Amino acid sequence: MKTFTATEAKNNFGAVIEALSHSPVRIERNGLPVAVVVSAREFEAMDNDYAMTKAKASLIRHDPLTVAVLTQYSNAEIGSVEAANKLGLKFHGQLLDLLGLTDLPFPSLPADRIDAMVSELLSEAG
Repeated sequence: MKTFTATEAKNNFGAVIEALSHSPVRIERNGLPVAVVVSAREFEAMDNDYAMTKAKASLIRHDPLTVAVLTQYSNAEIGSVEAANKLGLKFHGQLLDLLGLTDLPFPSLPADRIDAMVSELLSEAG
């Protein structure tokens, strides 16, 4: 991790930005760390991890909203996008990961939707 003094960071902000492409940057004042700066990509990854950790903690606490959303998703009453949004998740995989921590079954497509998909495939093939 590259370290800059507060004065160096202020006077050479371009160098700080460049250093972020390799790793987080530590900023020190009077020899003591006062901040750590991370790239936008690293922050997004940390934010996603935080959302997932928060959702898992809610599930462990048996939070009624979390359990209700997962139950609705499991029963195919709501879609994955709506469920993920309600739980503060950004990716479908996070929702499946969370659902896997429960005794709830993974959702399946309704029969009419499966039939429509099969019909579409058959019409494309024929």
